[in-house]
Amino acid sequence: MVSVWQSSQPYIQVSWRAEEHPLEDSPQRIRESVGTVARLGGVFAGEWSVAVWGSPDADAVRVDDLDDAALLRLIERGVDRNHDGSVFEPGGYSASLATTPSDGTGAVIELHIGAASDQPNSGSLTVSIMQSDRAANLDVSESLGKDGRQALESLVRLWGASSGRLGIAKADRAQRKLLFRLGLTTFLRDRTVPFTQVPMPASVEISNVEDGVWIDVRPGSEEVDAVVAAVVEASAVINDPALRFRYVIELGDIGYENFPDAIPLLGGFLENLYQYWWDDYSSIADYVDFYVDGFTAEELAAMRQEFVSLGADRADDGDVETFLRRMNVNYRISSGSGRALLREVGQRVDELADGAVPKVFD
Repeated sequence: MVSVWQSSQPYIQVSWRAEEHPLEDSPQRIRESVGTVARLGGVFAGEWSVAVWGSPDADAVRVDDLDDAALLRLIERGVDRNHDGSVFEPGGYSASLATTPSDGTGAVIELHIGAASDQPNSGSLTVSIMQSDRAANLDVSESLGKDGRQALESLVRLWGASSGRLGIAKADRAQRKLLFRLGLTTFLRDRTVPFTQVPMPASVEISNVEDGVWIDVRPGSEEVDAVVAAVVEASAVINDPALRFRYVIELGDIGYENFPDAIPLLGGFLENLYQYWWDDYSSIADYVDFYVDGFTAEELAAMRQEFVSLGADRADDGDVETFLRRMNVNYRISSGSGRALLREVGQRVDELADGAVPKVFD
């Protein structure tokens, strides 16, 4: 049996409204986050250092050796930039913290902070494992497997997170066409319904708390395929169109907290864009074809209307840039600008809605 804690790239992620935690107010939270992760033990318990952005030697500085001012200066080197390399401060700052690798393994914290956004997922912290091929059988069952939920709870409280999950990469890939993805444990702030009002799989436990809801998937086995199947089964229920929340489609409003009555074509597509297509698809149009596979003509017409309602052509450049960053779109890989990317997406959706035959992928 292959355990989910050995082969499926488990991770912890929490997200919050970035404007609630300006960069200058965050050093203590960053230190407490490192402490929370380090207490997991095992591969997470080593010395944590901050990568120094822009250093030709890829130096790293131990967190314990930095005062708050020095920590902020290092993080400021990771300021967001436009496709032409110019600074885009409203996009916030990115930083990587890591343990010193031992025997080919280590742990990483990826932090995005300080964006000028009030969206629930515009700030984020992700804890993951780095390992070489020779350490492919690393077992984190006694650290992340045993105490991962507790660590997630601590990080949710620390950052006032809008959402959080103890996830596994293999299950994420199986949910890649869905707007909302479940982990083994998932937290949603300010959500109590409709998750308690519908039949859920027996493996799912739902706990309503004062500030939101916790969703735990407990399949009774740690075998990786059994766990992935249980997570995907629960996710299919959560993502049923009848359970989503309505939103008004505007450039400034699309986000995880706003779910539509129908399939969230635009939000789901943009949130997933480029996270998976780069290795498999040669163009944005190809990825559109992959994403809409199985959608009906009516749903394609709804997607077209979502793009019309988005009003990207009327929006300021800064609004377009901020919107795409909030949806995790790395459009700089291909298109010359965020507006160009949205136009390419919209053009292909128009073609498909008008009856074009989508490309078929295995």
